[in-house]
Amino acid sequence: MNDISIIDQDSPKRSIVTLIYLITMSIIVGAAGILSIIPAMFSVMMLDAPDAVKQPATVALAASVGFYPIISFAALASSWKAYSNDRRGLASALILLPCINLIVGGLAYLYIDTFRNGQLT
Repeated sequence: MNDISIIDQDSPKRSIVTLIYLITMSIIVGAAGILSIIPAMFSVMMLDAPDAVKQPATVALAASVGFYPIISFAALASSWKAYSNDRRGLASALILLPCINLIVGGLAYLYIDTFRNGQLT
């Protein structure tokens, strides 16, 4: 019996589904990470306004945009490392780490837009 295989002998269908899920999510997260490099470089400009650093929502929005490429590439690397160590559940969870940035950034943007009338200061 071959011990080295991409398909787990106990649940081959589940292993293939996880592999397809990781490949699909890797393409999506990788493309989003690459496309977010330029907005991340300009995210520090949100903090240029007077007293913008004193507003937690502005800092949260700038941090979520600025760290998105780093988090997405770290999620890709760590999820594939977990998958190679036969930890499929952890790999499936780690690939979703950039969603935390999207949720925090979205909530911060909604707060700024709703309660601060779109002003970062």
